[in-house]
Amino acid sequence: MLPPKLPNSSPDHSKPFNAEHTLLFSAPLRLATELAAKAFTHRLFSLPTLFRIIPSPHFAYIDIIKHNPTIVKHFFLIKYPLLKAEGNAIMFRVIYMYVCPICKKRLRKLDNVWHCQNGHSFDIARKGYVNLLTTKGRNPKNAGDNAEMVKARTDFLDRDYYLPLAKKTAEVMGGLLENVKQPYIIDSGCGEGFYTVNYAKALPKAKFYGIDISKAAVAHCMTRIHCENITNCEFAVASSFQLPFIDKFADLIVCTFAPVSNDEYARVLKDGGKLVVVSPSPRHLFELKEVLYEKPYENKPNVYGLNKFDESEEIIFEYPVVLESQEDIFNLFTMTPYYYKTSAEAVEKLKKVNRLELTCGFSIRTFTKKRGF
Repeated sequence: MLPPKLPNSSPDHSKPFNAEHTLLFSAPLRLATELAAKAFTHRLFSLPTLFRIIPSPHFAYIDIIKHNPTIVKHFFLIKYPLLKAEGNAIMFRVIYMYVCPICKKRLRKLDNVWHCQNGHSFDIARKGYVNLLTTKGRNPKNAGDNAEMVKARTDFLDRDYYLPLAKKTAEVMGGLLENVKQPYIIDSGCGEGFYTVNYAKALPKAKFYGIDISKAAVAHCMTRIHCENITNCEFAVASSFQLPFIDKFADLIVCTFAPVSNDEYARVLKDGGKLVVVSPSPRHLFELKEVLYEKPYENKPNVYGLNKFDESEEIIFEYPVVLESQEDIFNLFTMTPYYYKTSAEAVEKLKKVNRLELTCGFSIRTFTKKRGF
């Protein structure tokens, strides 16, 4: 769908744009007004800068009326690479990507609420995410990480032991999307956002949508993007098995140590869309299991049942790390499935270990959606 042409009529020059005007515009224009507000308050613009906000169902324009258009366009396009410039106008496409988890109708955003035509509404939390996980979608036995688990995971991941994996996965994703100018990527089971944020940094022209069933984890995702000034990520509380996205929306789905959904992934991916699944390799954390168990075992390959996808490649990515504190060792242990099936005696044994040399091993598998799904 092509964007509508800018109207030829003269714009209203009577008022300069300011941040207070944000609430005057409906959902498709919220981002436009926020961007214009940032430009208006930016120290480059010592003279009044006038903007015209031009609405349409799928596109919004910021038309630069006064001041130096070249400087303003430069400000926008450097800071927000997803935008496009047409003449003196800054244009971007607004896609309503979420669907109502109750009736499956498309959600539209008005102020701080996502709502559908059937009257279902979902407030945006103070931190900026939306909760689209219905009671039906919840599983009491697998409710996601609680706040304590999120903290342990964050404390460990922020030590960058798994940063090489994040960079390698982002490299694989970039290769798959090299011919897509502005890809839409879903991080399914995004956890507390460590991987999503690093993927977003490596692929700044992509737009990321992270989902996880843990509200505590998603809240921390928002903290991450605010602290690191990441502008190409959005997050929602939702299930991988009931993805809250419109059909054929995404160019790629990445799933890092999270459950995989054959049907839902095929539904939301575009024709020929890509899937990247990251899981432990056979030797991943083998040395940790040597501490915990009398007979340590290698990890078995995962069987996902992805009959709507063709597998393209598997990369085994391994490297050594040394954990030199009991805190790091136990935080890692808390992140693993072993935390739930290890005896109290073995846990006490692990608490006495203050240094541990480990093999970090990962399987990075890539898939392509088959035709006809």
